[in-house]
Amino acid sequence: MLLQDTEVVTLMQRTYRPARQLAQATRQHSYARLDVVTVTEPERICGQAHRVGYVSNEPEALALYRLKIRRAPHSALKRGSLTSLTLPGYFVLQQQHFAMTLDS
Repeated sequence: MLLQDTEVVTLMQRTYRPARQLAQATRQHSYARLDVVTVTEPERICGQAHRVGYVSNEPEALALYRLKIRRAPHSALKRGSLTSLTLPGYFVLQQQHFAMTLDS
């Protein structure tokens, strides 16, 4: 297993939520980008959620997001390494937390 694969698994095990208080994001009420924090460190922004679409065309359809999470400073292998990772899969915002969709 590569170092980056191990790091992705570790990042996927965390629970993420928006830095601002939002219960859910729908077609009618969503943001193109949201700062993201973990539930264990709500005061530290650790990345961004980027809206990439919606689960359907209905007005109440949930927005789909990709999560781009900053890497820990010690994980940079060499100068010029990526400073963030986009987590695999698509996420929806429900009950104030990002949850991976079943279609991911």
